[in-house]
Amino acid sequence: MARDGSGNYSIPNTFVPSTTIASTAVNANFSDIATALTGSLARNSEGPMTAALVLHQNGFNYEVDPDTGIKRTAANEQAIFCGGANVVVVGTATVSIAIAVNIVGALAVGGAMTLGGTQTITGSSVGFVGQEIISTEAAAAVGPIHSLYRNSASPANADFIGAYDFYGNDSGANKTLFGRLTFQITDVTNGSEDADFFIQAMIGGTVTTVLRSSASQIQIPGSLAVTGVISASNIVRPTVQRFTAGAANYTPSAGVSHIRVRMCAGGGGGGGGTANNGTNGNTTSFGAWTCLGGTGGTGNSGSGGGAGGTGGADGTGTLINRVPGGKGCGSASGNSGMSNAGGHGGVNPFGGAGVGGALAAGSNGTANTGAGGAGGGGANVGPGSGGGAGEYVEFFVNSPGVIAYSVGAAANGGAAGTFAGGNGAAGVIFVEEFYI
Repeated sequence: MARDGSGNYSIPNTFVPSTTIASTAVNANFSDIATALTGSLARNSEGPMTAALVLHQNGFNYEVDPDTGIKRTAANEQAIFCGGANVVVVGTATVSIAIAVNIVGALAVGGAMTLGGTQTITGSSVGFVGQEIISTEAAAAVGPIHSLYRNSASPANADFIGAYDFYGNDSGANKTLFGRLTFQITDVTNGSEDADFFIQAMIGGTVTTVLRSSASQIQIPGSLAVTGVISASNIVRPTVQRFTAGAANYTPSAGVSHIRVRMCAGGGGGGGGTANNGTNGNTTSFGAWTCLGGTGGTGNSGSGGGAGGTGGADGTGTLINRVPGGKGCGSASGNSGMSNAGGHGGVNPFGGAGVGGALAAGSNGTANTGAGGAGGGGANVGPGSGGGAGEYVEFFVNSPGVIAYSVGAAANGGAAGTFAGGNGAAGVIFVEEFYI
């Protein structure tokens, strides 16, 4: 027996002093010692292990560096320790590494890998590919996927949730951020979430947004140079709002840089077939800007109709155009209105007015925004004249905020003698929004 189950060695034969020693016993001892030595691991590594090497739970360390080696740390778990600290712990399901890892060759990972520090992949070859993610799935679904997860305990609107940053050296060999792709939450509400996508670039020493895309629009803060054809109908276009009645507030859409406003006041009503004048048109306003309504037409008159509105108050903004409303046309006079039409209403850039027929009521100007109504006809009296058109104005407002507006309502025509004058048309406001 060279060694027992615990690795202890004992000589099989012992001898008593001053007695005869049998050669067979001596030879048996030498043979047993030889067997034990043969089963030992040579220090010069001449012979390999013929069975598994069983270590004490404290593992092994180095004579010259006793706080560095391998040891068992728990059931089915072992660690590589250096300087007394466990730097790599290997279990049945995970490998935990507590320090930076420098991998010179390829690394193949078959399961999940969680890293707590910064991973640096360095290469010096032309076209160096530092990372490649490959999916062999043949279906039409998206894949492979590079996931960036901002696991915030208190998500909120306006939070940026991740970025791809692009660095290079400037002329002073400083590592410099030259570009960034990032997303920002604009609505964090569960079930109605929204986010904006940003493309940013270094411009004049500052990282600047050069394109921002949201659910409703694409914003390009700088100039847009197009060498081909843009066919999409929703790329960098103005949005238009039209207000046709009442008083309320205009609120600019998100990202609007300036607006162009076009508006006119209500047209005056046409004169009636007797001495009943049409009502003057109603004022339209947008902020401090004001358009005057057209003057009502005169009843029982062969003369010219009422004058259009002119000279409303100017507000804050850059004036593009101001057009006075047209004067309503006069009507033919005579003892009989049988063949005498009512006068035309005045016109403005949004359209003309209606025409009254012989012995007929004046037509309303409602189909022609801001136009005056036509004069009404009448028997044995002069038909009424058309009402004047409302004033028109067009202007720009930069960096708009919330602006109060009021749209002039339709003005009534003159009351009937035989026939009434037509109503003037209501005013209107068009607001075009621009994003660059």
